[in-house]
Amino acid sequence: MEFFCDSQVVGTRETPHGKEVTFTRGGETRAVRGEVLLVAAGRVANLDGMGLEDIGVARGKRGLTLDGRLRTTQSHIYGAGDVTGVYQFTHAAGYEGGIVVSNAIFHVPRKAGYTRMPWVTYTDPELACIGMNEKAAAAAGIHYTV
Repeated sequence: MEFFCDSQVVGTRETPHGKEVTFTRGGETRAVRGEVLLVAAGRVANLDGMGLEDIGVARGKRGLTLDGRLRTTQSHIYGAGDVTGVYQFTHAAGYEGGIVVSNAIFHVPRKAGYTRMPWVTYTDPELACIGMNEKAAAAAGIHYTV
């Protein structure tokens, strides 16, 4: 399995040898063939037209600007789920919702911590992860084995 991030798809076609995708990346045009094609275009938080800027709620490139307790720049307004721009998974939204309820309703201060956030890409075989990967552990100066 190969990943080609920050690429622009130019075209796709069926060939006698499999599915082919032509794309550009860094000014170079490439074509790859495979048995199966998975296209992941990403997600964008749907915040346009809500008037958030009119009430002083700041936004970043990927979603709302939030503190560790998932509060926006208006401390009585919280964000959870895809609007956080962090982990766009259903189980992440459920976890974040629990943090918001604890802070907003019960006034028990809790911060979101994603150190052990699991994620799964539902392919065959599935790709799954929980906790830090090798790159994150190295960056944090944590001793690890692979």
